[in-house]
Amino acid sequence: MAEVTTIKEVAVSVGHRQLRAMATRAAFIQVRRNISQADSRTLRYCGSNFMKAYVMTTGAVFCLLTLAHIWRVIAEEPHLATEPWYVLITVASAALCLWALRLLWRSPRS
Repeated sequence: MAEVTTIKEVAVSVGHRQLRAMATRAAFIQVRRNISQADSRTLRYCGSNFMKAYVMTTGAVFCLLTLAHIWRVIAEEPHLATEPWYVLITVASAALCLWALRLLWRSPRS
């Protein structure tokens, strides 16, 4: 078999689909090499601060929603506490707030 030197010759000799598959496979292998050579601690901690900020923000939003619902029941009319959707939303937001607090409490300190 003759030595292949250009991409056009490779495309003719192996076909366009095989060439595309070979290029995709080569790119995937290169990405895996780059990731494996990177420091694993850098990769692990790079996203954890963003995730912690996201959990803190959503936890605060759900906490404020829960407090607003409770305040509205106390300030306006207690009949809101008998409406099923209002109670369901209040309980769900309180559960999500507590879940965020639990996640933050159990996360490693940084």
